Amino acid sequence: MTNKPPAEELYGAFEIVLGAWDFPGLVEAVRSARNEIDQVCLDNGIELDVVEHVSLVASELVTNSVMHAATSVRVTLEKWQNSLRLVVEDENPAEPVVADSDADADGGRGLHIVNELSQAWGFEATSEGKKVWAAFSRPHNLANS
Repeated sequence: MTNKPPAEELYGAFEIVLGAWDFPGLVEAVRSARNEIDQVCLDNGIELDVVEHVSLVASELVTNSVMHAATSVRVTLEKWQNSLRLVVEDENPAEPVVADSDADADGGRGLHIVNELSQAWGFEATSEGKKVWAAFSRPHNLANS
């Protein structure tokens, strides 16, 4: 994890926002975010295994915002030259914390999952709270689109 967004030198140039959605800080936001991301990814021809990773990471990050920030949540999916970048924003300035893994715990594995499924992830403070982002290697079928 780093505390800076992906560097343009590594991820290429920013291309377009594929989707941006605002959700209330309610548990229903998790399913809604997944549905929106799944649809926009499928509409843009993103490979199913990448869609699954982005969708699962979105679930974890939105869940963290709902559970810990208890504020509205903004989810953005960006297309960069060499990657996809998922951004989840909330109004809580507290940094995300990777919990110690406890096999018997009911939770606390979310950021471990984010770390495993994304190429890189991190966070940045904003004037309203924070953005937590995750980057995913861009599928070959989007490399030149």
